[in-house]
Amino acid sequence: MAFSNLKWRVAQFFELWWWRFYFKNKQKHTYLEWKKKYWESVFKKVESVLHIQPQQQILELGCGPAGCFIFLNKNKITAVDPLLLAYEQKLPFFNPKEYGHVTFVPASIEAASIHHSFDVVLCFNAINHVRDIQLCLKRLYSWVKPGGRVLLSVDAHRHSMLKRVFATIPGDILHPHQYTLQEYETLCSMVGLHKETVVLLKQESIFSHYLLVLSK
Repeated sequence: MAFSNLKWRVAQFFELWWWRFYFKNKQKHTYLEWKKKYWESVFKKVESVLHIQPQQQILELGCGPAGCFIFLNKNKITAVDPLLLAYEQKLPFFNPKEYGHVTFVPASIEAASIHHSFDVVLCFNAINHVRDIQLCLKRLYSWVKPGGRVLLSVDAHRHSMLKRVFATIPGDILHPHQYTLQEYETLCSMVGLHKETVVLLKQESIFSHYLLVLSK
């Protein structure tokens, strides 16, 4: 457990460093407009199975400084991320006061104090950043209403040998967890989340980026 905590803390440090580097030469308005169009394109890929309505309440886990909340501005959203206070202090791109429809919770998924359930739970490119992935998936399950939907995006290994290498050495320092798509699907099934569909968002040489649509 101590080793996994260390890996998580190192990953969190480099996550903030990465965002600061990424935003270094970007203009806020231009970037946010591009990001909104990106989120629009992602949700269009799954609109046949999930079309978010304005009255639905949404939980976004691992929201980052420019998560789905910048696009889904007609919904009440609870957005959770352990680095929110650091983003506010160190990233000029993120000002929580600009998002009146969002309740920001600066906490990890493991520690977030949330006592009600949601119509839709979003977790984009975050589940392999967490300290305890099994606990986080159980909490995710507990926060979605019966019949509700979960959108979970993952970076999945394409090659089993490279997966073993990355799990042993910090080849991907931002992500403490290294899994294949099938392993992610199994982890979700174990907590009671049922796969409806899987969408390939992007394929690269080592990882493929998938979006899983899951139901409770």
